[in-house]
Amino acid sequence: MNPLFRISPLAFAITLALLPEAHAVDYVLTNGQDTFNSDRVIDGAIDVNATDGNTSTLTINSGATVTSEGGRIVGQASRTGVNMAQANVVVEGAGSRWVVPRTSFVLGNTIVVGGVGQGDLTVRNGGQVSVRDLDLGDVSGARSNAFSNATLSVSGQNSLVDAVNIEAGGVFVYRSSITANEGARINSQQIDIDSVVRLSGTGTRWDNSGSFVNRNDLTLENGAVLTSNDLRLGSAVINRSNQVNVNGQGTRLDVQALTVGTGVVR
Repeated sequence: MNPLFRISPLAFAITLALLPEAHAVDYVLTNGQDTFNSDRVIDGAIDVNATDGNTSTLTINSGATVTSEGGRIVGQASRTGVNMAQANVVVEGAGSRWVVPRTSFVLGNTIVVGGVGQGDLTVRNGGQVSVRDLDLGDVSGARSNAFSNATLSVSGQNSLVDAVNIEAGGVFVYRSSITANEGARINSQQIDIDSVVRLSGTGTRWDNSGSFVNRNDLTLENGAVLTSNDLRLGSAVINRSNQVNVNGQGTRLDVQALTVGTGVVR
């Protein structure tokens, strides 16, 4: 053996121990609770799901960085709206991150929230999520119904959701919401949503570099800021009037072009 590359068994074992925990397949959590409080690399997607009447929650905390090839946060859809299933992912605390590396491939770049029922993605107290495509509600509509619901909640200083594309809505998904408050931030490039959006509080920002289309209510209040190259506001439902509210000291809507009442459809 070349002496320049010689390593003792003890040093090799220590090196392996310091590497992030690796998983060779998708991580699946069904009707359960789990916490990632140390770095992990998932060689596949994170799939958090729940069946009728059950709750499933994955929490990423304690400064852990979790890397995966996309993810799904979905509860079982109910035909009656009774005994809805609830699926949640919570990323919380300084340094805690869920990272989906951005590639040129079609698959492995998306986090889907609420595609077949109730799904929540919560980022708070300094937690961060990075992904190419964030899909609230499975926009294709193939696996959802009128009771499907998707929520994105970002709160607290240094909390961040950073995505290239954010989409929400679809043919069969009627409810989705995006909220940011207490100094949280959202960064994006392209937005196409049917979501109720509320930004609140000094330091709270949503900065979008490209087109921003929303077909639902928009509220900015108490010092929150929304910036975009262009903003188009309309309705996802015929004969429904949506509201745009901008109020409070320091609150700002900063766009290069604004269209209200757009007929843009998905």
